[in-house]
Amino acid sequence: MAALVERQQAQARDRSADSGDPQGQARALAPVLGHGKGRTEEEARRQAGREARHRAAAAAEEGLSALVADANSERLRAALELFDAGRYHDAHELLDELWESTSGPDSDFYKGLIQAAICLHHWSEGNLEGARKLYSGHRKFLAAYLPRHQGVDVADLLAQMQRVLAPVLRAKAGERVSFDAAARPRLGPPRA
Repeated sequence: MAALVERQQAQARDRSADSGDPQGQARALAPVLGHGKGRTEEEARRQAGREARHRAAAAAEEGLSALVADANSERLRAALELFDAGRYHDAHELLDELWESTSGPDSDFYKGLIQAAICLHHWSEGNLEGARKLYSGHRKFLAAYLPRHQGVDVADLLAQMQRVLAPVLRAKAGERVSFDAAARPRLGPPRA
């Protein structure tokens, strides 16, 4: 194989030497050297450099995306732990950071979790009207992510919220409905 390449290179040099044109010689050698039709060695080198930079940038972007995804996964896990501990306002703050840093399909998922957390926060603080207002919002945003998303059992969360908040939704104006911390919805750590 090497002998064949050497013979083709020699033939290309001989053909272009007659013309006395160095660019012509480079173009004649380009197909033999694997640089593509009519490309000089310098053009091929520049193109290879551009392609290498593009591959490096794509790999860096992919690596950065993976790091962001890992960081978001950890923040989600922490927010779910706060939610399960009944620290709804703190869970909301962390989820809000995720929501603000997300543009895409997960945006409404975080928004739904935020509204679920604040709905429960309002109820735990005795603000039934605030809880009622956010009840339908969290359901609307999370419905698109049934049955599971990012390890969260969305179907189970919606069922728990409906069961636990039923007395709040039925309460008449001015009626008190005590928050039962033992019966509150729990998400648990995200599962794959």
